[in-house]
Amino acid sequence: MLIFSAIGLLILLIASFNYINLLTANATTRVTEIGVRKTFGASRKQVANQFISESMVVFFISLLVALLLVNLSLPIFNSLAGKELSTLSLLNGTIILGITGMMIVLGVLAGWYPAFILSSYSPTKVMKSNKSMGSGFQLKKILVGVQFTIVIVLIACSLIMLRQINFLQNKSLGFDKEYVLIANVNDYGNEAKYLTLKQALLEQSIVKSVSTASRVPSGRLNNWGGAKLTEEAEWIRLPIVHVQFDYFKTLGIEATQG
Repeated sequence: MLIFSAIGLLILLIASFNYINLLTANATTRVTEIGVRKTFGASRKQVANQFISESMVVFFISLLVALLLVNLSLPIFNSLAGKELSTLSLLNGTIILGITGMMIVLGVLAGWYPAFILSSYSPTKVMKSNKSMGSGFQLKKILVGVQFTIVIVLIACSLIMLRQINFLQNKSLGFDKEYVLIANVNDYGNEAKYLTLKQALLEQSIVKSVSTASRVPSGRLNNWGGAKLTEEAEWIRLPIVHVQFDYFKTLGIEATQG
């Protein structure tokens, strides 16, 4: 889930940067409007508040659309991720507070730059100029560069994750994990009970083989021992797994040598 959260945050940053660029480009076409407002006595603070308010409204509408899309796409996500999330489970107090805070912060930050720049123009300069006054903004270039960087990182991460998933799905683990049922047995040392259980299971037509082990192949190895290849050699520390007869047959493990 942390990976998905990081990806979602990067996508949110891309969307925010793109919105700032669009808002800046659109705002610079409204220089005449700003000049008229300032001529009629509007202060710099009032002009800035207008842009920030408009930005907040756009972010609020975007939030509603995003919630609708989440509700529509959640079944698909649950199917892919193997989760059982619902819209109601996502709308708890912490998440609502976080989304609201993020919307306010991003809305203010997105509207602050064009508001700060455009509200600083003098009415005389604005009314006399017919050109877009935002062509020299360096922030737009920086944001575009950051966007491309994030996109490249996301593409690279997607390719790496795709290869990792493909590796996990297709790599041979050295044993057969399909159609294998594992059950915990607390009384491992009782040989008589184990043999009785094994015989009862083998009488079932769907059971092909039964065995026991102190650890499954994917479990942690807590038992350690040692071995010496020769009398003069040093001890080699090795993990030990206690197994019963038919263990290798049950898991389809083939010996590489011997």
